[in-house]
Amino acid sequence: MGEAVATLKEGQILGKDFRIVRPLAAGGMGAVYLVEQLSTGRERALKIMHPQFVQSADSRARFTQEAKVGARIRSDHVVEVVSAGVDDDTGIPWLAMELLDGEELAKRISRKRFLSSQETLEIFRQLCHALGEAHRSGLVHRDLKPANIFMARSRRQGEAFTVKILDFGVAKLVQEQAGEGDHTKPVGTPRWMAPEQSESGAPIRPATDVWALGLIAFNCLTGKHYWKAANQSQANVTALLRELVVEPMPPASVRAAELGATSALPRGFDEWFARCVARDAARRFQDANAALDALAPVLEKAPAWKPAGAGAASADDEMTTPQPAGAATPAPVDADVATAKWGEPTQKAGAPVASHQGSTKPSAQPATAPTQPMPQPSRAPLFAGIFVGVAALAVAALALMRSSPRQAPLPVPNPVPAPVPAAPMPEAFTVVFDSFPSGAALYEGEQKLGETPMQLSLRNAGLDAQPRKFRIVREGFLPYEVVQGPSREPVKVLATLAPDPEAQKKQAEEQPKEKPKKREPQDAPDLRIQR
Repeated sequence: MGEAVATLKEGQILGKDFRIVRPLAAGGMGAVYLVEQLSTGRERALKIMHPQFVQSADSRARFTQEAKVGARIRSDHVVEVVSAGVDDDTGIPWLAMELLDGEELAKRISRKRFLSSQETLEIFRQLCHALGEAHRSGLVHRDLKPANIFMARSRRQGEAFTVKILDFGVAKLVQEQAGEGDHTKPVGTPRWMAPEQSESGAPIRPATDVWALGLIAFNCLTGKHYWKAANQSQANVTALLRELVVEPMPPASVRAAELGATSALPRGFDEWFARCVARDAARRFQDANAALDALAPVLEKAPAWKPAGAGAASADDEMTTPQPAGAATPAPVDADVATAKWGEPTQKAGAPVASHQGSTKPSAQPATAPTQPMPQPSRAPLFAGIFVGVAALAVAALALMRSSPRQAPLPVPNPVPAPVPAAPMPEAFTVVFDSFPSGAALYEGEQKLGETPMQLSLRNAGLDAQPRKFRIVREGFLPYEVVQGPSREPVKVLATLAPDPEAQKKQAEEQPKEKPKKREPQDAPDLRIQR
């Protein structure tokens, strides 16, 4: 813990409402304590931030505002922030959150070595529900990682666990404060951050979180980090950033094999992963909902699989998604075996599994053997029989060779299929440009092409060497840039436009203040007395 965090003691009151009970965890941003909320008597989790994140009065006010950003996301999968503020006596910023019972996703992966496709899919359904709602509102987490994804014990019947996203809004404030002193320092957690987060002033959009989703899914299914440097006990940040920005990125299945992962990646995962971690943000899935829509069919069709030599499965708690009945130990290859991954066999659901407990004899052999030794037969008839048999076979083979033509050799069983050549690149493809909100102008250079939603047809010729660049512009919002290269399939671009703070501020300043209306004098009452 930092110096400011270390001064907190049992019984200390923070924020005039929270009594420190004991520490729960510590990290680079601060620490988490178990506290009692004096006004309600309930136990809460209190996250303490380092004071350097909120040095000025403006940053302290923004901290309180950003800390409550999760309340704007309409999802049960964002941790509830009860209160937030900066302690007057110590200057320590704090967040009071609901107290969750469970474990971080990072610890769950470490404990189980890897997660099944079914469990990973359930995690992503809940995770992307919250993240998709955030992206729909123009909010980006910026620091999505397994340590910020909490697996809480579910309070609902029939649910194995409840996923909660931590630190929504706070990551933005911390990154901005960390970047003020050193503009060359990359912001974010290097293992999970997108390339644009290493560039000062680069736009951060929902596709930034999609990059992290791809890496998290790889981590869940393999138990490994995609980056080689991240798997080392002493991670080298320079080597990690070089992998992140410069070095070629092999397919997920190739990297898993390089890392010695014993788990299986389902078919179709390579293509999905490549769309998540494209270095060009315009080529990624544009938000969490689009990423989940593409991932769900890949994981739903994945057969249950258990790696050979993995040993007995460790006992898990009640939060674990039950393994399907078809997840059996691989059986010998025969007609009742289905290929699960890259030629590795697995037993089909419902297929019999041979039992090897107790005796090692074949099932046709009697359970009890005779106790008396069998008499040894004479070997002379045996040798004679072998000699006669060999001679007969030789004569038959010679006659067959003379009477019939030479036959072609028998085909090799299970031949390795020849690689299928890639389909030729089509002459053109369509791109659908859309935006949220819609009605934005689409530009190429200085030429306005139309307004969203609209469709263009682009020729592939020359796009590899010189991609076409588009801008989606709407008054009051930050511009959205798209760089489009060649494609074999139709492309859909959904731009989630972020509000422009300067434009909103200017609009508020220019709005004329309503002048108070002058009260018109009323006619004096007629006081004349009629006679």
